[in-house]
Amino acid sequence: MTVGKSRKPEVSWSPCKDLSQEERSFLEAVTAGLQVTTDVSRSDIMLYCRYGGHMVIFAQAMPHSIMPLFSETRVGRYVSPEREPAIWEAITSGRYSTHQLELIPGVAPIFQEIIPIKMGRKRLPVAAVVYTNLIEHERHHHRSKVFQKAVQCLQKMCWEGKLSTCSGLSPFTEWDGVLYVNNQMTITYASGVAMNLYRRLGHLGKLTWINLKSLNTRDAQVVNAALAENRCLEEEHEEGNRIWARKVIPMRCPAMQSLPERIFAGPQQEKFDGALILVHDATEALLKEQEIRTKNAMIQEIHHRVKNNLQTVASLLRIQQRRVQSQEARTALQEAINRILSVSAIHEYLSHSSGRSINLRDVISRVVEQTRGLLSDGSGMQIHFHGADVYFPAQQSTACALVANELLQNAIEHGYSEVSAVGEIMVELQDLGNSVEIKVKDNGTGLPPDFDLEKTNSLGLQIVQALVKNELKGEFFLKREEGYTVATVRFSRASSKEVI
Repeated sequence: MTVGKSRKPEVSWSPCKDLSQEERSFLEAVTAGLQVTTDVSRSDIMLYCRYGGHMVIFAQAMPHSIMPLFSETRVGRYVSPEREPAIWEAITSGRYSTHQLELIPGVAPIFQEIIPIKMGRKRLPVAAVVYTNLIEHERHHHRSKVFQKAVQCLQKMCWEGKLSTCSGLSPFTEWDGVLYVNNQMTITYASGVAMNLYRRLGHLGKLTWINLKSLNTRDAQVVNAALAENRCLEEEHEEGNRIWARKVIPMRCPAMQSLPERIFAGPQQEKFDGALILVHDATEALLKEQEIRTKNAMIQEIHHRVKNNLQTVASLLRIQQRRVQSQEARTALQEAINRILSVSAIHEYLSHSSGRSINLRDVISRVVEQTRGLLSDGSGMQIHFHGADVYFPAQQSTACALVANELLQNAIEHGYSEVSAVGEIMVELQDLGNSVEIKVKDNGTGLPPDFDLEKTNSLGLQIVQALVKNELKGEFFLKREEGYTVATVRFSRASSKEVI
């Protein structure tokens, strides 16, 4: 199970046409680490690329751990050098800089860090810009020095394309804890959230400056595996009575001093080696997911049994139909069978789907096939159907299936005087945007001269009118046009919300 819904960075490579394949591959590794970097940094990150005399934002990542500063994507937006001279300077001359500015004048002050991107010693026409809420920026500088270094190391690894194995990690949120362990497996930093989470496992004391193995959890094994394989790892495991989700990111950086030295540093002696552990208690989410799966399975089983029961009733009516002598009774029983099978089709679709919506196209197609199967082998009747994919809740879908069945039966019964008559019936399902339309057209004998839909004694048409009015909240028309009798049912999509 993935914890939370993953939001991946948005990337568009089309503006970066001047990059070589090697440069693009390197930047793909950079973008792979953007999401975890922006989550842990609690910042928005954008990548700018030079495009002629302008810049284009070609990648953007928004954090899960804090409210994003930008409410919508800016990928693909062109920026002039005059508007963002510091970013242009970073791209053209490799100059690192920081700035305090206002995202929205007078409302949201932010801290902006601009980092030129290098591939080894080669400077690329690309800059990373980290945007941080000024309050969060100040709060970060009051956190543990170990955590500050860990964030610096994470960002540096991202800019160097060393977090490519982190692209599949689930989101890091405000409810997740952070541990940092050094290369001796000693915990040198534990966030307040992490301490609260580990208390659920019975660790009531401080977590810092103890060996990770003393926790008696799988953390040490996962960290050892991540360091040995030098890649990000994520797993879920049962710890006590909890489901523990953990992400481990190997951290290997030179010692970091001032920010410019951090970016352009040469070989240094002291190393910042270890691993960042991001922990999440997935117990409640997993239990809810299991509960939903169980309920869906039960509902699907109920629909399956209802479908079987309806088909059994239809079979019993067929037996009864074969025994009666009256043609009128046989016709009435056949109509009842068709109605039951139309409802059965809905339950069949629901028995195979955990969703609450049904594709009307599939349902009406099933009704058409069902009606074709009732025609005699020598029948000259042709029934055609075409329609769009339109999804509605079960209640409306049931009404539509019954409507389609009644209109088809009405067209066959009243449009053609003989069973062997040659004719054509067309069924159409149209998506009109805010409304949906079902049409049944036949080239039969047409409507009687004195026909009045409001006064008809046809049971089928009365059923259609009742369903359209009460269930679909729509309109029903029946008229003759261009040699066809056309039955039209039109209803609004908005009415579906009333029955969900």
